[in-house]
Amino acid sequence: DKKHQVLGSANAGYIWADDFYDVPYKLRFFAGGDQSIRGYDYESLSPLDKGYLTGGQVLAVGSAEYNYEFKPGFRGAFFTDVGNAYDKDFDTETKVGVGVGIITRGIAASFTVVESLLEITSP
Repeated sequence: DKKHQVLGSANAGYIWADDFYDVPYKLRFFAGGDQSIRGYDYESLSPLDKGYLTGGQVLAVGSAEYNYEFKPGFRGAFFTDVGNAYDKDFDTETKVGVGVGIITRGIAASFTVVESLLEITSP
């Protein structure tokens, strides 16, 4: 049935460098935002040093979504996003965003409610 859609995505990356601290800040990985982990501000997630975002050496983000066309041109969606930008030892906390939304076709707007649900501490 074309009214039902199940979507998934994964984004991953690793920066190989002799000294990670020589990698420019803007070339490091950051997560968060509507194309990454929804429920968090754009590029607001990465390892921290003295309270400041440093950018990650590793990126691991996954997303799962189910949506249903309840009226032509309008879909209701349920989704979850998980991951973060991590240091090489994965000491950064994994973040999870869960939400619902309305997806519209032909209208340049959408509505989404997202909650940053929980934080998973790496063992």
